[in-house]
Amino acid sequence: MEKNLFYIALKRTYEAERDEALAVMTTFFEKPTGVAEHTTFIEDLKKYTKQLADAEECLRTLEIHFEK
Repeated sequence: MEKNLFYIALKRTYEAERDEALAVMTTFFEKPTGVAEHTTFIEDLKKYTKQLADAEECLRTLEIHFEK
């Protein structure tokens, strides 16, 4: 399939969501002083874990169906 601009934009959207989640989670895990006095630590991590899983699943789905 020749990739069109819609496909590229969609894929980049999921890549950005994945990268955002990884960046935030890395900060939480490796530099907890950067999130000092953060009262919703677990809730935020749950949110970004879900975002990461969803983005990776969407990227896999695109790959399976449209990158043949």
